Amino acid sequence: MSYEPQHLPGDFTHQSPSIVGAMDKCRQAEAAITRDLENNAAGSAVLVLEKKLVNVRILGHLLTVGPTSAAQAYIAQMISSCQDEQALIELGEAYDKYFIRAFAVHGIDTGISPRHLYRDSFTIPKTSSLRKLMHYSRYRAKSLALIRDNYRCMVAGRIDGTAANSMEALAREMIDRRIIAEATRCAYIFPEYLAVDTGNEAKRRDIAKVWDVIKGFGYPKIQEELKGAQIHSLCNILTLEPTLCSFFDELRLWFVPTETPNHYLVETSMPFTLFKSREVPRVIEFKTTEPDLDLPSAEYLNIRATCCRVYHMSGAAEYFDKLDDDNDLDADDDLDADDDLDADNDDLDADNDDLDADDELDADELAADDELAADDELAADGDLVAYAAPTHRFAEMLAARLHGTCPTDVRQVKVA
Repeated sequence: MSYEPQHLPGDFTHQSPSIVGAMDKCRQAEAAITRDLENNAAGSAVLVLEKKLVNVRILGHLLTVGPTSAAQAYIAQMISSCQDEQALIELGEAYDKYFIRAFAVHGIDTGISPRHLYRDSFTIPKTSSLRKLMHYSRYRAKSLALIRDNYRCMVAGRIDGTAANSMEALAREMIDRRIIAEATRCAYIFPEYLAVDTGNEAKRRDIAKVWDVIKGFGYPKIQEELKGAQIHSLCNILTLEPTLCSFFDELRLWFVPTETPNHYLVETSMPFTLFKSREVPRVIEFKTTEPDLDLPSAEYLNIRATCCRVYHMSGAAEYFDKLDDDNDLDADDDLDADDDLDADNDDLDADNDDLDADDELDADELAADDELAADDELAADGDLVAYAAPTHRFAEMLAARLHGTCPTDVRQVKVA
């Protein structure tokens, strides 16, 4: 399947008449905007019309690749409620802001590998409270994810370099199977900032609108599942090598669930780079020898896959790349000048202080959390103490060493 910008399908069929009617409505708007573009539009008017086209196509392609039939029916209902083309464009803009761009953020991961996990003579017992405690911070979650994923990238299979340097068994495996060593990163399916209880009311409203979209798609429980520190749950993270992690963060790599549990189609907007150059398989299985450690959620990955597909099929990726490439373009002024894309819709600010480090993921708070300061609680767990004793300073083993803590919007422009 191609993930280049695509016209809405003229031969679209569906068993639901309301969904077919919603697609017809989107196609009519697409045709009208395309005619306007062809009628000698120039300058900033072209950008405005192109963004309108993207917005309408976002809605149409959500009808074709929506994560569930319930989601498609909900989107069709929203489309049908639009009284005119302008309302349809504004609805598409809302889905761009509160669905597509909500996932288009970079998490911060220094790639530091927890050396204490790589001692052949030590393991984390399955009965240890450490397994439960480690779910609830980035550094702890990464530590458990490495154990879950057998110290390697879940997709390419390359072994974590620090692990291979410290664990004899992994070093032997590398030599015997000629596996390449690589650094690893912790990739989040739902971005960390969505679990932040920020004191900024405007930001709180923006985050609430993102969750409203997810609930509208038929997922009422995910917000609660990932509330607060639970965003670091293993079901929300993957271990990936740095390049693949970047592709994943930038919505250029995603995983589509199949009918077989924990088996996924690997899809990308860069098939040559991924499948030829990096020799990534087209179908993968996520598996672990640690059954008490959750694998990534198929439900979460399916939602993210929808986001990625629509991002490329609608032309949103190409549109934002065009803005990025034009160093002389003031996107805010050009688009705000057009009444058809009125800025009354609250947007997810693209400035770095939109996800302000002080408000969102304060470094001091994370570091304090990761020091496991409750010494008396840990001391009560005998096997945990026995595991930690050889290191002398257990608290330091899991301390987060983050250079930054604020997710940064990958698209540094406003579009309405």
